[in-house]
Amino acid sequence: MEKIKSQIIDSVRLILVATVCILCFVAGAAYTKVDLWMTMRYAPPIKIHPVTPPTANEQKTLKATEKTTPTELASLTPSLPLGKMKTTPAPERSEPSTDEWHTVRMRVTAYCPCPKCCGQYADGITACGHVIQPGDTFVAADKRYAFGTELIVPGYTHGQVVKVLDRGGAIKGDRIDVFFHFHQEALEWGVQYLDVKIHNK
Repeated sequence: MEKIKSQIIDSVRLILVATVCILCFVAGAAYTKVDLWMTMRYAPPIKIHPVTPPTANEQKTLKATEKTTPTELASLTPSLPLGKMKTTPAPERSEPSTDEWHTVRMRVTAYCPCPKCCGQYADGITACGHVIQPGDTFVAADKRYAFGTELIVPGYTHGQVVKVLDRGGAIKGDRIDVFFHFHQEALEWGVQYLDVKIHNK
């Protein structure tokens, strides 16, 4: 008896589940139909604009254009006088600037105005006639570098520009002497090989 009761209960459950599924399907289909009907009912009407046929003058113009060759079309294009034509000027070529810097690897030594460094020329006046003043910074260079040539020597005057104001008997080629006021400073500088920037004038 208990088995029969359980079978009956299971059958009733299956029937209820099937009934619920069918009802859901029917409700969904009905909602879809109602939604489609409402959309079609309240959608704005589509306006169709009638195509107007071309007039007689427009038809003649179209026929004339179809028979015209590209050369004839070019001849029909209005041409402007040369004086009124807009032309784009060619970009100007910029001349290379001579006011530039270049770098030279140099042997950089140091000197001071004492007799040990300058010998008989230890008079406080440089080769270009500059009278040495307290705080002066400059270099002695070869004759290839004119007096007043600007240089930047790494480690000297904190990278500030200095000028060539002196010469030296041993200063030839890619070699310069940086000036110090005291002999000990020149000794501490020693001999260094540096990339010196030279200003082209």
